[in-house]
Amino acid sequence: ITKISKGKKGTVKLVKVSKKKYRKTLKNATVKASVKYKGYTFKVTAVGKKAFQGCKKLTKVTIGKNVKTISAKAFYQSKKIKKLVVKGKSLKKISKTAFNKGVRKKLKITAGKKVKKRILKSLKRKK
Repeated sequence: ITKISKGKKGTVKLVKVSKKKYRKTLKNATVKASVKYKGYTFKVTAVGKKAFQGCKKLTKVTIGKNVKTISAKAFYQSKKIKKLVVKGKSLKKISKTAFNKGVRKKLKITAGKKVKKRILKSLKRKK
């Protein structure tokens, strides 16, 4: 939890895939726009460092509309990722090391024009 405000709202950062068995079998990952916990609604605003580390079968990632940042090595060792879908316009910062080098070169990105441009710039790609 990164922030709690009055009215049972706040923000969270996705820290990691919790169970080891999920890291071994996860193929499609979705970072939701928000989550509920103990009656509170939290917007998911960040994907933390090494959040999906070890998800070796991961091929597709969908990022929710409230995510603003994707941290370093968030998808480290997830070398099979082929597709990144970004919903919304909130994504402002993506670490240049969020994805492995080989993935960065071939990743198919589906996002709004401005967001896609930011992602390509951070991954040091033109298209």
